[in-house]
Amino acid sequence: MSWGASFALIRAGTNQGLHAVDFVLLRYGVAGLFAAPTLVFLWRDVRRIGCWKGLALTAAAGPIFFFLGSSGFVYAPLAHGAIIQPSTVAIGGLLLGALLFGETLTVRKLFGVAAIIAGIMLVGGSSLMIGNGPTWIGDLLFAAAGSLWLMFTILIRRWRIDPIAGTILVSVASAAIVVVYYLVFVQSDRLAAIPMASIATQILVQGLVAGIIATASFSYSVRQLGVGRAAMFPAMVPAVTVLVGIPLANEWPTMTQVVGLVMASLGLALAILGPTSTLQKHRPLIPEPLANVSVSHDLANRVVSAAAIGARRRNGNR
Repeated sequence: MSWGASFALIRAGTNQGLHAVDFVLLRYGVAGLFAAPTLVFLWRDVRRIGCWKGLALTAAAGPIFFFLGSSGFVYAPLAHGAIIQPSTVAIGGLLLGALLFGETLTVRKLFGVAAIIAGIMLVGGSSLMIGNGPTWIGDLLFAAAGSLWLMFTILIRRWRIDPIAGTILVSVASAAIVVVYYLVFVQSDRLAAIPMASIATQILVQGLVAGIIATASFSYSVRQLGVGRAAMFPAMVPAVTVLVGIPLANEWPTMTQVVGLVMASLGLALAILGPTSTLQKHRPLIPEPLANVSVSHDLANRVVSAAAIGARRRNGNR
């Protein structure tokens, strides 16, 4: 729900004259401010992630991701961002979850994917098929942002990143980049021209709720449920975005777009429903690193016992 409110606030802020770089500052500058003090207590966990993994996570879920998603609202309406970005994560998560981690891809989920695609077509309309003004540019930006978040989802699962430590690392590293860039190269007074109530709302939703709480919660769900099922949680985003966007951005979807939103939301929800024990039902086509393979106590005991028996036999033959 916080991501739906975040989309609506970005669109409303765009109508007020804010640029994508302003939203990036509000997202990561604030998130980094809240996250930085926790490094004192969680530095060991954050350090355990490592430099290169931290850079990869920041590249996927950091300033570039949010800049692309925010820029899309310059060219496309709210309904497009509400569907395309979360649906990219949902569809990609289902397929890559099955390919990389052996998560079950059921017929129910495939029906959900079909409903999502149909909903996207209805929401996007002709702009998804032909170049209807600049709208298609926004749609591509939304898809690119969704692809980066999908990469973040895959990396969280592949490397089994601690949700809190990963969120803190991305927030602080992104803040260090964004704040310096904004002060040196932007130096804009756009934020000062926005009413204080609007800025306070943006800070609360973008920085604290969506930037830290939602990101950490999503990362936790990836570890617990797997990529495919966790990627389905954006099912709530389209409906929440449109409902919140009506009063905030003053954008009313067309009847066709409403049908598309409902269809895509139902498709996303359809892929969530079902048994939770869907992880590792079959062997992944691309095996995970051996470092991520856990050995059970029973198997470990058998290996130790076999080694001991072999050693005794060798000693007896001497």
